[in-house]
Amino acid sequence: MNKKKLTSIITAVTLCSIIVVGGTLAWFTDKGEATNVVTFGNVNIKLEETHEDGTMKEEGLIFKDITPGSVIKKDPTITNIGKNDCYIRAKVAFTEGAAIKLENLDVDTSKWKLSKDGYYYYKELVSKNDKITLFNEVGIPSSIGNSAANSTFNISVEAEAIQSDNFKFDWNSETPWGGTTINAETYVGS
Repeated sequence: MNKKKLTSIITAVTLCSIIVVGGTLAWFTDKGEATNVVTFGNVNIKLEETHEDGTMKEEGLIFKDITPGSVIKKDPTITNIGKNDCYIRAKVAFTEGAAIKLENLDVDTSKWKLSKDGYYYYKELVSKNDKITLFNEVGIPSSIGNSAANSTFNISVEAEAIQSDNFKFDWNSETPWGGTTINAETYVGS
């Protein structure tokens, strides 16, 4: 055999080998796929008070025949019923013209801070199933006169929660939560 013919045969055999090996390798490939499941947590609170029968209920309380100088037992309690830890704030409002003011509430200022935006901010993280109470009683001023006889007023309590993860607030700001819009749990008690 001449050298040219031998080189052509070797080249042909080499090309055939590469084609066969390349084709064979194609049969040994594989593909994998993974699907990641992301489940969001949630922030959810419940606002309740202790009723005369000792049970916690989400409706407000009704007090009758209250006199000046009385102390009303009232305990708006907020429970974190969501899956995530959260921060809590609450706002208390009174019927316009009522002689009752925020200073008539026995809010524990070691746990709650009243901010300039009118909200009480709970100073600690509230974990799942934790319960916190805004106040336990309301003092009726002795200075209320006959003009209040037979009248009524409402004490409205609104509680709001926001996730603790990835949330920063500024205690020195007039709006510590930065104006964040929150969906509130609200009830009005008389």
